[in-house]
Amino acid sequence: MVLNNITKANITVMPAYFDKYINLVEDNYLNDAFKNSITDLWILDLDKLTKLRSKTYAPGKWKVNDILQHLVDTERILCVRTLLFARNEEQPININVETMAANANAENKSVEQIIEELITVRKGTYALYRTFDSNDFIKTGINWKYPISVVAMGYNIIGHQIHHLNVIRDKYYSLVN
Repeated sequence: MVLNNITKANITVMPAYFDKYINLVEDNYLNDAFKNSITDLWILDLDKLTKLRSKTYAPGKWKVNDILQHLVDTERILCVRTLLFARNEEQPININVETMAANANAENKSVEQIIEELITVRKGTYALYRTFDSNDFIKTGINWKYPISVVAMGYNIIGHQIHHLNVIRDKYYSLVN
């Protein structure tokens, strides 16, 4: 499997803006990074997240359920973009994360439901990445407004999760005992 040999060293040009997510991923093989990201979801403190579901650390900030649903929705979009890049399709997909969050009805879902959905989506993304060959990983496209390669997109997807789980841990966990 080609994915076993892919590392950050395969990113020939670090994409602007997304480097903040990519750099959060440990310097290990992309295959291992996907596996670790799934494990990170399995070990989340669901009791604490459930207690936090309706809290925010500041006015105008998303609730925990909104953040978790954002991870699900964004990963779906990023996965489709990645597939388009790998298949040499040039059609952009534009989204507004605020509009998506406002219409996701995350408050009507349990934390467990959203985490289960996120794990399922992540497993699907991981499965897609396992189908790519070495030529697919170097293909590029536009994510939001920045060029990015398929390999960089994999690290970006994982780093996006790390970023938001860090926000939850650093800004929200202190709101409950």
